[in-house]
Amino acid sequence: MLYYEPEFLGSLRQEAYNTYEIAKTEREVAERNRVQKKPFGLFIEEMTLQKTLTDSQVAETAAHII
Repeated sequence: MLYYEPEFLGSLRQEAYNTYEIAKTEREVAERNRVQKKPFGLFIEEMTLQKTLTDSQVAETAAHII
C-alpha cells in the first residue's frame, strides 16, 4: 500500500479543486455563449463551443472524482 504525506495529499486536493473551478467556469462560459449565439451562426463556431463545453464537463467531472 502506498503512503503519501498529508502535505502532498493536501496539495493534490487543492490542485484538483483548482482544476474543477477552472473547468466549471469554462463550462459556464461555453453554455452562455451557446445560448447567446445568433441563429445563423457559423457551423465551425458551434462545433468549437460544443467541444469547449464537452472538454470542460470532462475536466470538471474528473477533478471532482479526484
